[in-house]
Amino acid sequence: MIHQNLILPLQNGAPIVLQGGMTGTSADFSGLCRLLNLEESPSSVSAESPEMELLLVDTLPVLSAEEYFLFRRNRIAAVYDRKNCSFRLYLGDDRIKETVPQLAKVWQHSIVYGVLAAMLRGKAVTLVHCSLLETARGGLMICGESGMGKSTTGRRIREAGGLCYADDLVLLEMTGPDSFTAYPLPTWSACQTSLTDKVYPYDRGMRLGGVLALSRGVEREEIRTVLPTEYFAQLYRSVYYFHIYFVRMLQREEQEKITACVQKITTALTSAFPALGLFANLSADIKTTLKEYL
Repeated sequence: MIHQNLILPLQNGAPIVLQGGMTGTSADFSGLCRLLNLEESPSSVSAESPEMELLLVDTLPVLSAEEYFLFRRNRIAAVYDRKNCSFRLYLGDDRIKETVPQLAKVWQHSIVYGVLAAMLRGKAVTLVHCSLLETARGGLMICGESGMGKSTTGRRIREAGGLCYADDLVLLEMTGPDSFTAYPLPTWSACQTSLTDKVYPYDRGMRLGGVLALSRGVEREEIRTVLPTEYFAQLYRSVYYFHIYFVRMLQREEQEKITACVQKITTALTSAFPALGLFANLSADIKTTLKEYL
């Protein structure tokens, strides 16, 4: 059987492996590979121990004592395997491949489960709710609440001739006590509308050079110091944002491991970078505001 694997390379250690199903089915990751600008990785055998498997089935399997369901609904089910620290996502309907919103949702779940499994295996990685800009200092993450303006900030940077590879989701790898690599990932809300001309180049992963907490500037746009506690809280929410829905489905032991990883990475970020906030205002020139970075 030919599978289409998605390999997410990391700087430290083995990559995160998502094991796809048969080529041409809803469980095929080839479309997601193109979305991430990664080469397809066909394999005639299963990966030795993938973080996540996407399977097309007629009926759900009987689980072992080491496994439990996270959810079962609408012909889709997710299982966690404690023995291998891995997830399986079962699809009971091959017509998903014909429906862009559902296919994008399946891909989103697949990546989240893959990253959660990597975290449970001890890898210092996490998903972050942020925009990712390429600057002279390296990657610049701009973290903020939903609706605060991360996508707008990214659009302003692009319109000003800058590079913004992600405006919603980033995979962050902690490569040392105070060093990180950031990898762009898709904006799933945009992908559910259309996959046409969408590219989120994971292969442009970059050393992280700064993190700004995003707020709205009432009278002007500026970067200024914020309280360390406020900075930590905003970064913690951004780091936990894409995990929390899924973590609630896990059992207590797994919840505590994920939370500890989130706490560790957030603490390292706030130690590595100064507590600075970007107070954005649409009337300003974003390139002038970020001149020390660009």
